[in-house]
Amino acid sequence: MHTLIESDSGDFDRYWTRLITCEPVKNPLYAQPQLSASWSCRNFENHSFVVVSDDEAVIGCGLTLNVDELGRRCLGYFGMEASSLINPQSLSRSGGHIDAEAVSLFQSHFRQLLEVLCPDKLEFFDPVACGLMSPLTHILIEHGGVPKVYMSQCIELAYHETQLWQSLSRSCREWIEQGQGRLQFEFISGRDLDEQPVQTPALQSMQERRRQGALSELSQAQWQTGRSLVRSGNGFLVQAHEPGQQTLSALFVHYGNSCHYVIDDSVLVPGRESQLASMIWQAMLRSRQLGCSDFELDGRLTYCAAQNRDQDCTGFRPEEFGGRAQTRMHVSVEQKLDSRAYPREVA
Repeated sequence: MHTLIESDSGDFDRYWTRLITCEPVKNPLYAQPQLSASWSCRNFENHSFVVVSDDEAVIGCGLTLNVDELGRRCLGYFGMEASSLINPQSLSRSGGHIDAEAVSLFQSHFRQLLEVLCPDKLEFFDPVACGLMSPLTHILIEHGGVPKVYMSQCIELAYHETQLWQSLSRSCREWIEQGQGRLQFEFISGRDLDEQPVQTPALQSMQERRRQGALSELSQAQWQTGRSLVRSGNGFLVQAHEPGQQTLSALFVHYGNSCHYVIDDSVLVPGRESQLASMIWQAMLRSRQLGCSDFELDGRLTYCAAQNRDQDCTGFRPEEFGGRAQTRMHVSVEQKLDSRAYPREVA
């Protein structure tokens, strides 16, 4: 017997927390309790939901509705992409696939939401957890959604620092060695993020670009949510100081044993690959010290998304930091979604 738990239920946070804790990706940006005090919650209607069986979360969807500056009704997740989460333990009990009854209830409720909310636009992140495409991706493709596959790099931090260093590409090690000799690094977390020393020219520039609307909605949401997580102790900012040069910053968030790179300001200062590579390396070591066993690099999540999602801002590829490549998918629907036109369910 499966039950649907919506975000306005008193049990929702408990099941959502369980789900994101055991979900393979463990993306901190989708950790509901941390987002509850975020800047964005005042402006978004939360329509997230979880399918539960035997008091265990099976699959969930992070979903919110807001009206953008153009008056469009947009589905996403607090300014970021909507996403689904899967409990891998439920897969082992059902032969490696999501239970058919759970999928049916999950898809049916999502279709009902499309009918009631009538969104004009939807952005969806499919983590392809456990190698399975989300049941919602099927529906969005039916509605004309355009899927875009990309690779995220997952790095295991359980190895010794020497082994992590050897897993880096030669060019990546050279960039870090160039930076190590002349850079000083500072880690900022908690309420220290709001202190005056953190307001470097680079961060001020990012904030000014946000005020001017020069950043994409996704980048703005990542920046704001990431800052909120850092303030709550679930992340940190790495700063690279070099005499006579502009200080650069990179933001990382963590949840449980997983740390994720979110965003950096190196795009504001071209030709600073060694600084960014060094900051990522320092973040890997700091994450390891914090007890994280997984570190994820997502090349999309940089401020270059303001100009071009495909632009290579860093000058290097995420796979140069070692680890294994993991397929991810983004699905965008830029038209009115009306589920009544698509009654067929896809298992």
